[in-house]
Amino acid sequence: MDEIRDLTSRLRVLETKNRRLSRLTCLLALSLAATLVVGQATAQKPAATQQDEVRAKRFVLVDDDGDCRASLGFAPGVMAHGRSEPGYESAILNLGAKSNKTGITLMVMHDGRPGLMVIGKDGTPRITARLLPDENPCLWFLDNENKDRLKMSLDAAGTPSIVLKDKDGKETVLAP
Repeated sequence: MDEIRDLTSRLRVLETKNRRLSRLTCLLALSLAATLVVGQATAQKPAATQQDEVRAKRFVLVDDDGDCRASLGFAPGVMAHGRSEPGYESAILNLGAKSNKTGITLMVMHDGRPGLMVIGKDGTPRITARLLPDENPCLWFLDNENKDRLKMSLDAAGTPSIVLKDKDGKETVLAP
């Protein structure tokens, strides 16, 4: 009975964290949309020397000290959980903290599926959310060694599943 209470409690904590992550993603998307709308609303008539288009493979935003705080570009080989596979290229937006490697990465993978990674202080992904090839959502929590420890997903019928793994990667809890 205590195990059920513990699992229920842990599930509530995970659901709370998932809601926060969803809200953060929505907030980021709304902020980006608001920035684009404000930019369009305040646009002046183009000067004779203004270009209609700026093209680059990468844009970098730096702070007053010259440290990179955000970048937009392509990352060759980036796949799920920050792992790489040669021959693939993903569009990536990185937002980072000044004091460490903590940040958020939004990506569109080589096959068009969106993804989100929350990066820990050591620069490794700790939370990954993305659509699977069958268009179903999946959320992973990773340990310091970039190993899956918790996976939550929905199948094609909308049935949720939860997989918990121990430090050796052995599945300890499967639901349903």
